[in-house]
Amino acid sequence: MTPDADRNLAELASVVVCARNRAHVIADTLRAVAASGPGEVVVIDDGSTDGTAAAARAFTDRVIRSNGAGPAAARQLGAESASCPYVVYVDSDVVLAPGCLADMIGALEMDRTLAAASATMALGETRDYWARAARRTKDLDKRRQAGRMPWTSCSAVAIRRDLILEFRFDPFFSGAAEDMDFFTRLVDAGWGLCRSPFLAYHHEREGAWATIRRHVWYGRGRARLAFKLARLPHRGTHTRPAPLLILVVRERHFDLLPYCFVSGAAYRAGFFFETAALRIGPHTPA
Repeated sequence: MTPDADRNLAELASVVVCARNRAHVIADTLRAVAASGPGEVVVIDDGSTDGTAAAARAFTDRVIRSNGAGPAAARQLGAESASCPYVVYVDSDVVLAPGCLADMIGALEMDRTLAAASATMALGETRDYWARAARRTKDLDKRRQAGRMPWTSCSAVAIRRDLILEFRFDPFFSGAAEDMDFFTRLVDAGWGLCRSPFLAYHHEREGAWATIRRHVWYGRGRARLAFKLARLPHRGTHTRPAPLLILVVRERHFDLLPYCFVSGAAYRAGFFFETAALRIGPHTPA
């Protein structure tokens, strides 16, 4: 596409960045977003206690304070506050490459059966073993390649705004898996998903402790998804990817085994404790 065509497509997008205590990275995210020429930029400051809001106001006047209820509520608020026909969620630690925003919107403009188009995620510069291992294990999943796909995440994704208003992000997901739940319901309703070949660079969290915390968070979110699906007559079509350890051994990436064991243990711990908490207290997923 020509630069003018890219600009015209990007102007159809409201970029929504949901952030909590991300003052140290959000400027890089918003600088790349601004260079992409979107119709508007909306930042949802989800209860930050640092300078996230001040850093964001250097790039946009649309900084909205939310109550810290988590990513699902923040994403929904962002879509409701947007005015363009497409909402593009960009995580606060993701940097869009040139042309990425326009290409995601272009995919949705050309194919009306698609609900969402995401970027292909790549790793930013780092020498940290844990960050590199996180990206390499994700890249082993062939369903993360460009083209049609059965699922995606909200790290860098364009979605038709009217579908977000119709299907809505479920605030039951106060942590991870809000995107799994949302896209599962879209696919169940017959909508398609695709991935653009254009890149977005994700700054993976570095260090063993960051890996543990992140996968506990993933495990807790997946427990909530399992809890919700178990209470529905139709459980949905979302399928779990092949277990990470199997992929690593099959592809002979044995240097990734420490990451697999640490992340797997943290994930299972998060899943176990969140499941126990859900069984004890009253919870009402939408």
